[in-house]
This record gives sequence, structure tokens and C-alpha cells, in this order.
Amino acid sequence: MMKNFYFAISIIVLVTACKNDKNKAKETLYDVEEVLVEQEAPEPEVTLGCYVFSKGENHVTFNVTSIKNDSITASLDYNYKEKDANSGTFQGTLNEDKLIGTYTFTSEGVESKREVAFKVNDSVLIEGYGELNDSGTAFQDRATIKYTSTMPMVRTTCE
Repeated sequence: MMKNFYFAISIIVLVTACKNDKNKAKETLYDVEEVLVEQEAPEPEVTLGCYVFSKGENHVTFNVTSIKNDSITASLDYNYKEKDANSGTFQGTLNEDKLIGTYTFTSEGVESKREVAFKVNDSVLIEGYGELNDSGTAFQDRATIKYTSTMPMVRTTCE
């Protein structure tokens, strides 16, 4: 009889302990999920000011002058060694982490337009390249743009 009593007490203690462990496990799982939600990456953001690439005699400057909702206006200047420099304005839209728009520029006294794209990665803009349409003014397929530029423009103070 005493054996049955101790056996019953042991079962009750064991069941109670298991239920408490399951509740603790659920609480811990909830806490981990809550922390993961809080640590999601921030939305890519472009801010007013300059993004610059400068190495040797190659310089690119993207100076954001206006942001209204997702519409961005900037001056954009390319100055590569042994190539004609061009300078103009960028009008585009930020969609998730991609900034795509029209670059209107003057080179050798001639005004031209072409589509340009940048991937926003923290405080860096990475220019994208892809196959252009027959006139060379727009990407054939924006989904195939490759953001692999070796000339990242880093957010900095404007000079």
C-alpha cells in the first residue's frame, strides 16, 4: 500500500513538472519570436545629401536634393579617367531597396537621357547594370539588372 502511495505521488510530481516545463518552453519560444520581429532589418533609406565614390582619377557624386514620398531628385556627376565627364540630374523612385530613374545629362554640349539604377544598402548606393533597349536609353528588363558595381557610392558630407 505504501508503495502505491509513493508511486502515485511520484506520478503527480512528474506530470506537474512536465506541464511547467512545457509552459516555460512556450514562454521562451514566444520571447524568441518577439526578439526576432524586433530585429528585422530596417527599410532601405536614401537621405538628403551626398553619396560619393572616389578612387584615383575616377569620381562619381550623387547629391540628393529632394525627397517627396518615394520620389527622389538628385544631381549626378560622373568623372572617369580618360573619358568625357557628364553632369546632370536624376529623377527617380525608391521601390524597396531599388532606386531607378532617369538621368538627364550634358556631355560634350549634347543633352541626353538614360535610365540608371541603384541598390540601396545601408548608407551605400551600388549602381546597377543590364541590357539596354535599342536606343540605349532604358533597361530592357529591370528584373535582370545586376548590382555588382565596383564603385559603391558612400554617404558622406557634401563638399
